[in-house]
Amino acid sequence: MQTTQESTVISQVIITIGIVHFSLGLAMGALVGASLFILTSQKRAPLLNVVYFTLAFIIGLFGGQSLGAGLSKLLRFLPDTQFIDEFSGAVLSAALFIVVIELVIKRLQTQPNTGGAKP
Repeated sequence: MQTTQESTVISQVIITIGIVHFSLGLAMGALVGASLFILTSQKRAPLLNVVYFTLAFIIGLFGGQSLGAGLSKLLRFLPDTQFIDEFSGAVLSAALFIVVIELVIKRLQTQPNTGGAKP
């Protein structure tokens, strides 16, 4: 369940879409990609969810067009590559950002502390 603070931040991000003038496909893709993992997580603190959402949304906005074009060129042998566009790129870049951050944090937490002193 979202707190009032999370709802306020998400509303402000959505309003920012109109101010910055990103294309609708790119903005919706970033919104979907950022929301995909944030809304399904119940083990993170609400403030951390807000931070992840905001960062993933920004990554989706600025990485969506490039990733969509790259995927379209990479998968040009598929018959339906016209469906891989900036929306798809924004969804993937925002979602991948959260997956990578979670993997890095998990990896850092499982590493043993080798603090300077040897026994």
